[in-house]
Formats: sequence, structure tokens, C-alpha cells
Amino acid sequence: MGAHRQYASAGQPWTPPADVLETETEILIFLEVPGIDVEDLSVVQEGRQVIVQGHRTRPNTEDARFHSMEIQYGPFARVFDFPDYLDLSTINASYGEGFLQLRVRKTKKPLESQRFVKIAINKPNE
Repeated sequence: MGAHRQYASAGQPWTPPADVLETETEILIFLEVPGIDVEDLSVVQEGRQVIVQGHRTRPNTEDARFHSMEIQYGPFARVFDFPDYLDLSTINASYGEGFLQLRVRKTKKPLESQRFVKIAINKPNE
């Protein structure tokens, strides 16, 4: 019956998928973590990093035999590095409908990732 594969077992770390979006005023992160109680989620700032940790508990399945195990259970952690143009004192986290949402406001315009500047090279007198 179906595929007989196992992606992760209970207790093994896993990584929930995330979308990171940028608007004119803020960075938004959506972390897909359905089936997790809000009490089992943690958001901690350390320097320019925000660490999201949690744990999804497998339902009681003592009397059942698995044909397929594709849902990941156990602990997880994600680390997000934030650039210096974000005001980390404005981090706001909310959880609903299986998504943890983080919002961080910008403080100033981000630097361009690449910039080309023509530089004149002076040759030594020969």
C-alpha cells in the first residue's frame, strides 16, 4: 500500500520550509510549522541572528502500523541572519494556521549588493 519510505523518525532534527519576503518597509518570514503548539515554539535573537526552535510531537500511534511516514516529527531549528539595515528591536512573531510569521522593520535603505566603479589606474613614469 503506497510508498514505503521514511524521511525522518521521531526525535531526529528536521528543517521546516520558509519563505523570506522583502517590502519597502520590512522583511517578512513565513515558516511552515503545522501541528505544533505555540508553547513548543521559541524565537530568540542573538546579535544579528534570529533563531527559531520548536518541536512537533507525533500523535499516539501505539496500536497502528505505518504504511508511509512522510510527516517529520521531533525538534527543529532555523537560523536567520539579518543585515544591518533591519531594526531587530522591532521583531514581531505571530503564529496561526500552521505558519509562524516574523516581521522586522527596516531602518534605512539597504546597500546595493554589487556596485561597479571605474577606477583610473595611474601607471608609473617610465
